[in-house]
Amino acid sequence: MKPSTIIIFPGWGMEKAAFQPIIKSLSTICNVLCTDWRGVKELSNFRERAIQLLISTPGTVYLMG
Repeated sequence: MKPSTIIIFPGWGMEKAAFQPIIKSLSTICNVLCTDWRGVKELSNFRERAIQLLISTPGTVYLMG
């Protein structure tokens, strides 16, 4: 079982694909999640999306931006 999770917060307008090489490498040692800016019209929408991801992820969580 993977002991921890890394959540990647890409910059405005960045796609998850930009992080694919690092996601592939990191996923061999932990869970890796990436937030998505699609459909975000206001910063508060992204904030809510990030909060929901954080509270729904069990165990140790590391953030990467």
